[in-house]
Amino acid sequence: MSGTGRGGPLLALYKAPVNRLNGNDLRLWHLLDGGEADVLCFAYPGSEPVRGEITDPLPWRSMEIEVIAPDGWAAAVNRAVDRMRPSHLVVHVHSRLDHLAWLRGIVHPFNAHFPDCLSLMYRRRYAAMPKLRRPGAALAAGIRHRQWLAAEAEVAGRAARCILTGAADQDAFAGGVSAAVAVGNGTDWTLAPPVYQVRDNARVIAFHGNIAWRPNIAGIELVCRHVLPLVREKMPGAEFHIAGGPLTPDAYRLARLPGVVFRGYVEDLRGFLAGCDVYAAPMAEGSGVKNKLLEAMAAGMPVVINQLGAEALDAQCRSLIGIGDDAASMARLILDLLASPERRTAASAAVCSHARAHYGWPAFARQFRDTLAPI
Repeated sequence: MSGTGRGGPLLALYKAPVNRLNGNDLRLWHLLDGGEADVLCFAYPGSEPVRGEITDPLPWRSMEIEVIAPDGWAAAVNRAVDRMRPSHLVVHVHSRLDHLAWLRGIVHPFNAHFPDCLSLMYRRRYAAMPKLRRPGAALAAGIRHRQWLAAEAEVAGRAARCILTGAADQDAFAGGVSAAVAVGNGTDWTLAPPVYQVRDNARVIAFHGNIAWRPNIAGIELVCRHVLPLVREKMPGAEFHIAGGPLTPDAYRLARLPGVVFRGYVEDLRGFLAGCDVYAAPMAEGSGVKNKLLEAMAAGMPVVINQLGAEALDAQCRSLIGIGDDAASMARLILDLLASPERRTAASAAVCSHARAHYGWPAFARQFRDTLAPI
């Protein structure tokens, strides 16, 4: 493996192969590529290992694969560090509590990368839950919040750095600890040309993402049940098109509502967006800068979100997109865009230019490398 020229290779560890990673997981790959990292990918039984060179979504310099049993994961990490003598060690932490137990056996100083602050996500889920109508779900969210708060505190006590995606995540992590730092999110869509087209008879509102991820379906439900009906009162032909899968029971229930169209998995997400007119991605729960939002902006989509969805964006970006305080204000923003080709043209140009100037990966990769604590 080639080194980084900064005292040895940077060793990054996953507990699953790259072909099983989602957008949040791939954030670390982008950050590492910018830091010219060597990568060692540990997979556990049941995962299909990657063979050969990785060329999508980025050209990786080098990678090794080791398929091991879960109870041997920490020992394999320690062996790899002893053999490679890296300058830095980064461990990607998945959104499963049982994965955190595997960190306890690592004897070397490490940096923990969290794509989400899970305690914050579950705290917001608990706050958003109707306690009387769904007492069991609300109780489960409250329990998960406390479990993740304790788990984050344990990791913060062992890791040299805990790296998150935004200021809100950093402040909430483990109740607020000095080990938590924020490194922003980017998108490789800034490297591709915009796809947005100002169409006649604009009426299609878009969203894309993992439908099984609870924060996504919560945002989709907010649009389907509260925003879209208000839009359709003024524009009866308006539709909300959602790309992504899997189609869960919640998705099937929402698909029965007027104007809601679940497209399922699509081969070409950029092509999907090219056939839409406004992008709506409000958050009802969750945290951080969402990949889908950055992708939509880089593609040139006029965007409408709520205050929670915009919390991790920079101030200039917030001034360029439509931000509603509630369903009624989001519906008005969407209607204003759908009714005016000139407004859509101006919004598209503004968000696309800003995304390309501020949300490419190289700057975040440099910040990430400067943030890491050495072994």
